[in-house]
Amino acid sequence: MELLSSLFSKNIVKITSLKISGNNIGDKLFSELCLGISKNTFLSRFWSADNDLEKVSCIILGTVLRYDKKIQLLDLSSNRFDDDIIASLFKGLISNSRLETLILNNNNLTNKSLKILETTLQINNTLKSLFLERNKLTNLSCEYISTIFNKNLYIELISIAANKIDTDGTDIIIDRQRKIPIKIIDKLEYYRVKVVEQDLNMLFEHF
Repeated sequence: MELLSSLFSKNIVKITSLKISGNNIGDKLFSELCLGISKNTFLSRFWSADNDLEKVSCIILGTVLRYDKKIQLLDLSSNRFDDDIIASLFKGLISNSRLETLILNNNNLTNKSLKILETTLQINNTLKSLFLERNKLTNLSCEYISTIFNKNLYIELISIAANKIDTDGTDIIIDRQRKIPIKIIDKLEYYRVKVVEQDLNMLFEHF
């Protein structure tokens, strides 16, 4: 991890994609890596799922995102985040001007996270796709999602599969959303459009 941090800090190699998922690196090593990434000018896609990340990682990453102008896709699935911890990340997104896809699947996020995010997305105008699958959301979260869709004209997709949400919840979003066309696509099709074909193998384990 020290070598990676050094490589990113010095921009020695033009690395545009980094996948370190599944290594359980924890807060300390991840924080060191983030310091290097903050000085880098090339990295645009970053996968860090299943790495045992907690509060410190979220705070530092939120600070990085506040000023970052390169990362377009960030995957933080299957870490140890909850509503209070993820608030630090969402705070950083307020002034972020680059991130387009954020994946937060399989964390411990509840409706409270959506309420916090609703405030963030009243200002952020670059995030387009948000994945919140396999969390602890209920139908109430759909009211917040509906508000997000109506107030933020840049959000195109919020995935809430495998939560405690039934058709009554999804009807709230459909009935109240702004008047734009809806297209239903599966995740593989979505990534064929959004991600270079050669990167698809990096995504399968999360979906």
